[in-house]
Amino acid sequence: MKTVGGSVRFKMLVLFAIIMLLSGCSLFEGDTEDKNEIAVIHADDSYAATFKELGIGKVGNYKLKLHRADRSWVDIWVEGYKKGKKIDEPIAALSYGRSPHETYEGRVGLAWIYGANNKDMIKLYTESSSAGMVAIDQFIGDKSELGRTGWEYTMGEEGVSLQSGETALIGSFRMNKGSIRSGYEGTHPEAVQEMIQSNDTVMLLKIKVSEKENNR
Repeated sequence: MKTVGGSVRFKMLVLFAIIMLLSGCSLFEGDTEDKNEIAVIHADDSYAATFKELGIGKVGNYKLKLHRADRSWVDIWVEGYKKGKKIDEPIAALSYGRSPHETYEGRVGLAWIYGANNKDMIKLYTESSSAGMVAIDQFIGDKSELGRTGWEYTMGEEGVSLQSGETALIGSFRMNKGSIRSGYEGTHPEAVQEMIQSNDTVMLLKIKVSEKENNR
């Protein structure tokens, strides 16, 4: 990765401080667990305003609860699309699991960090781990040519219930020369395909939780 300027280093320090503050007490109250549900995830937009006020980028932050954390493996990744076509490999990915505790409640998310001269980066994180900063300037191209941008949580207020091995779309970032619409339903494949085809550049944030047998 190229040398990062002082302003970007400052933004990274602010990001890490915010991620540390995201840890805390119980995130879920009154949840009723379905017997087939291995995890549930909700959007938590508490820190979006901080990112906006500081002008450091955007953040998609989530509350994640694992019912069988000691037997679960979590995969989070970002898919990229240009002009409706998917790029071969995920732009960023993070995997973790097999907690020493039976259940787990914590936060996961994606941070988009603005850099000088369009040298933007993204970072996937959890409360206990994070992936390295990934440069995305070559993927998104010249931002000045794409006048409109949009970040959106692709889930309702009730969140998303996950069964083992099920993949869920939980967020999207879009860039377009034309208009940007919101309100895409992440659980409807037709709506997701429309989103991909209607925007010049799209990044989709996805999650999968799989139950693994303990080897004892």
